[in-house]
Parts: sequence; structure tokens; C-alpha cells
Amino acid sequence: MPRIWDVVMPLIWEDSQFGRITVPVGFRTDLASVPPAVRDIPAFDPNGPSRKPAVLHDWCYCWQGMDRDRCDALLAAALVSVGISAGVAEIYRLAVHDFGERFYHQRIGGPFTTDFDTVEHYQQWHASLSTTFKVDTGEQLYG
Repeated sequence: MPRIWDVVMPLIWEDSQFGRITVPVGFRTDLASVPPAVRDIPAFDPNGPSRKPAVLHDWCYCWQGMDRDRCDALLAAALVSVGISAGVAEIYRLAVHDFGERFYHQRIGGPFTTDFDTVEHYQQWHASLSTTFKVDTGEQLYG
């Protein structure tokens, strides 16, 4: 069984390439499904600098507001921005791309209540949605 972490305060990520993304309180993540066998390597330690980029990536897979390739590119860019080398960031990107397809496709129509620690946190996130929320590309995400 994978270890699961709960987001206890909003994680806000903003950059010029991907815009502003907020991971809501209560979202549950396994931190990019890093296998236990490599967690002792500093760049892959779930308690190390990869933590926020991994949460961000898992949210984007769940949220479905961008396609899978863009989610994976976001992970790599976020890793580099927190000090992970470009080479290791590319390994992460390739790994989630190769092994994350099933999870991404399970999230179609998500996020679901099971993606949150409590039904209340899910309801709070859902109530915060705006039908006019748009990403930099002008796509309407909800509505």
C-alpha cells in the first residue's frame, strides 16, 4: 500500500509557463508514486525538495485541467525550480509519463471525494470552482 500524504494548507504554484495552480486543502497524494526502492536517493526522497512538485503533479493528474504531457512537463519544470537537476527532473518526467497513464485515465471526471481526506474538504474545493476560471491559454475548465 502506498504511503499517502494529505495537503494541510493550500499549495499555490505560479509561474509564467503554467500560470497559477492551487492545490486545495485535503487533497490526498502519494507524491508522484515514487517507489520505496528509490526513496533513499536524495532527489527522490518524498520529504525532500521534490515534495511540492510531486503534490502539484498529482493534483494536475487528478484535476484534469491540462493534458497529461503538460502535467508531466509541469512536474519537470517545478523540480528544476526547487533545485533538482534537469537530468533528474527528466527522469521523473519520463517515469510518471511511462507509469502514470492508468492513474491519469482513472481520473477522468475527477476530482472525486475519494481524492480528499474528508467529504467536507472535497465540498469546500467544489464550492470554490468558478465557471469563469480560465488558464493562460483561455480554455474554460469548468462550467
